[in-house]
Amino acid sequence: MTAKEWLMRAWHIDKEIDAMLIARDKAFARCTSITTLPKIVMSNHPDPDPDGAMVAFMHIEEKIDARIDELTQVKAETLDAIETVQDSTLRTLLISRYICFKTWEQIAVDIGYSYSQVVKYLHPRALAKIKDAIECHTTSVL
Repeated sequence: MTAKEWLMRAWHIDKEIDAMLIARDKAFARCTSITTLPKIVMSNHPDPDPDGAMVAFMHIEEKIDARIDELTQVKAETLDAIETVQDSTLRTLLISRYICFKTWEQIAVDIGYSYSQVVKYLHPRALAKIKDAIECHTTSVL
């Protein structure tokens, strides 16, 4: 795994959580939909949720909570590695990109460099500086 791939773990988890939140919202809408109420009232079914919509909603909630816990852990590991970089500009760049998920354009404005300088010069330097710290967080498969 490259340094960039290791740093991108949180971004991938964050995007997955975003997708899960959309699924949760749809499941909640199904649970609270007016169209489900007549079925419950008219069916005389002892289960107040015969379609399992609430069960599905709760299952999605549990999965989201677990992924948020994982995201928190990955961000903590990432911050530990970033803290080993001595240059504050490079640390700011790494935090902005891999913890806050800012775009390169936003980062360039924030740190006062051009987009080109950030992407072509500073980011590769930051990845090189953090590489040793990242190797401490990954386990060898051999």
